[in-house]
Amino acid sequence: MAKIYGEESEYIREIKQNNFKSLIILFLVYIVASGIYFYAATRDTENLLLALWLAITFLVVIKILINLLESKGQVFIAAKRGLDSEDDIAGELAKLPDTYSIFRGFRFGKQGDVDFIVVGPAGVFAVEAKSHRGKIGFRDKGLTLRGAPFKEKNILRQAFGEAMTVHDYLFGKTGKEIFVTPIIVFSSRFASLRFGLRKMENVHVVGMKWLLELISKSPLAQPEKISAAEKALREHFEQSN
Repeated sequence: MAKIYGEESEYIREIKQNNFKSLIILFLVYIVASGIYFYAATRDTENLLLALWLAITFLVVIKILINLLESKGQVFIAAKRGLDSEDDIAGELAKLPDTYSIFRGFRFGKQGDVDFIVVGPAGVFAVEAKSHRGKIGFRDKGLTLRGAPFKEKNILRQAFGEAMTVHDYLFGKTGKEIFVTPIIVFSSRFASLRFGLRKMENVHVVGMKWLLELISKSPLAQPEKISAAEKALREHFEQSN
């Protein structure tokens, strides 16, 4: 079993927690607004304009609150799926032999983190975990989801950029040119993709069932470079904790 360092993505965990707090606050505001309206509406009044104004104001406020609840709820669900996806992939990577080390949630300063850095006999891999569902395709140098570009960003560029960041970090720490292979892995069984082990814009894009095969079939790397990379990454985690 591979050695695993680190925990789930702090960046995604913060998004999940912040949106959960927002959902609680918005729900409480919804309850208070409803209570105020129904208290005012049930009072004995003959002022029709006041009653109409109260009704319109209440409907506008409730509509805004519902939209905010839906928006925050979608972000919360996406963050939860992201963390679940990371857990699934961490469990899969743990099946690698004990000659491999897995560095989870590797963060560079205040920037976003790399989900997983895998170091072992086959080399160094920067693994980006995705939880999207649906058909994954390729068009105009980018991935598509159900026929449309991904909304948040070009995730191929994201994955490649993260691999280059790891490469630069290792070069700065070891003075050695260590190639880092970028991988995007979709954990959901509801994700459909047919890229095999070939690269898309220099990035491997696979389902979780192909992940270990992709790593194990990669050419063996130079042992001294792997040892140096593992030492540098391990020291980073020890200093962070």
